[in-house]
Amino acid sequence: MATRNDWLGFSVVSIVFAGLLLGILAIQQGEIRAYRNRGVETEASVTFKGTRTEYSSSTDTSSTIHYINLTYFDKSNVDEEASETTVDILEGEFEFGEINIGEFQRAEAEITKASYDAIEVGDDVSVLYLPNSPDEAKLTDEVLNFRPTFLYGLIGLCGVGLLYTLIRAIGAPVKKPKGEFEEVYP
Repeated sequence: MATRNDWLGFSVVSIVFAGLLLGILAIQQGEIRAYRNRGVETEASVTFKGTRTEYSSSTDTSSTIHYINLTYFDKSNVDEEASETTVDILEGEFEFGEINIGEFQRAEAEITKASYDAIEVGDDVSVLYLPNSPDEAKLTDEVLNFRPTFLYGLIGLCGVGLLYTLIRAIGAPVKKPKGEFEEVYP
């Protein structure tokens, strides 16, 4: 029979797991928030799509990462006002000004399987990139529709586990009853 201290120990485990999950969620939310608030939207061309398998030695599992390679123009430093075009027919002078379309960029973006299945090489997609790192981009749809439902579910499960262990701790004996001994192995 578990004692109060045992159940409180189980509660600490639930709190630690919930804390780790909240930390992961905070990191993801911070990155997504940066793209939502400061991201520059542009059209990009899909030049390649592929998958790779990543192995985790801590969980002894592998996962498939879906990604696409993109090309686009960094428009974060583009002056929207192009110089004027002047034409003087009598003098035969033509000045067409300067057009700045931005700096050419290439990026690899990890995407969801649903996006991977919907996108083909050669498609134009809307992406967001940060002005301070224009060589990293995310699909606009994935940034705007980011919902970490799985993490929310795991955090909720940890909360239910915490509540259960605390309720059990309230009704548990402080010490093991007399006559109940733990087996000791030589």
